[in-house]
Amino acid sequence: MKRAKLFVLLVSIAIFLTNCSKPQPTQMPITQTDGDVTAVLTLLPDTPTVMNPTILSLTIKDADSQPITGASVAFDLTMPGMAMPPNNAQATDDGSGSYDAEVTFTMAGDWQIQADVTYPGGSAEFTFDLTIE
Repeated sequence: MKRAKLFVLLVSIAIFLTNCSKPQPTQMPITQTDGDVTAVLTLLPDTPTVMNPTILSLTIKDADSQPITGASVAFDLTMPGMAMPPNNAQATDDGSGSYDAEVTFTMAGDWQIQADVTYPGGSAEFTFDLTIE
């Protein structure tokens, strides 16, 4: 009887630890500010999955909340805890202050998306942290 209780206890602990370490998806959208520029990152689908295409959409606005158009936006995706091959994408401008790029997250875990923005009259850099299941 004691062995059965010990077994149940060990299995319960293992299940608990497995669920605790499971990455949780990041809530979208994520908003950041660099100086006078505000960026809002959204993903499509909003819960990306490994090895499936994901659209990164970055909307940028100036200090007066006006869309910034005519910018160049480059995304660099990395995993902070692991060396990865380059995973970069150049975004296209939709003309309304939104910039989209298709990317693929190659494995589950914690990711950083760096968005380098160069716009008429300045530049800004944003780093977004997210977890992919």
